[in-house]
Amino acid sequence: MKKKRPRTKHTQPTQRPPGPVANPATGPECQEMSENDMESGNPALTPRQRTVLPIMAAVPTIAKAARISGVTERTLYRWMENDAFRDELARLRRECAELARQALQGLMVQSVSVLADSMDDPDKSLRFRAARSALAFALQSSEIDKLKEEIRDLSEALPVWAAHNPAK
Repeated sequence: MKKKRPRTKHTQPTQRPPGPVANPATGPECQEMSENDMESGNPALTPRQRTVLPIMAAVPTIAKAARISGVTERTLYRWMENDAFRDELARLRRECAELARQALQGLMVQSVSVLADSMDDPDKSLRFRAARSALAFALQSSEIDKLKEEIRDLSEALPVWAAHNPAK
């Protein structure tokens, strides 16, 4: 008969080492950004909160952030009730989104080249899909340009309107 091993309780460390957490989910851009930005950090946040923030900014769910960081979901939800924590998380997410947008812009020329090559492909179906995609992107770009012009016009008109319509 086999001897049974005593059960051991798995506990999580009570304190994390300072500095960024090595995490494959936070791409190099977000990790680098978090290292620089979080060093000065918000004094209202604990070192453990500042360590977890870049992970939360880079992953889609709190559950995944909890698994990666080793902090319980319950704790993360409690921290989300803290205005300073929530504000810092929002700021980091905006910065990560901006870095991602810049990376996508860098891929645009290559993407257009691939799309142009697809339009010359002997497969008629592939040519059709490539042409439809190119047309859709061109129309979206045109709409964005129109919206930018309208916003600029409204921004220029607002001070004139405000001067003629003082607040009551």
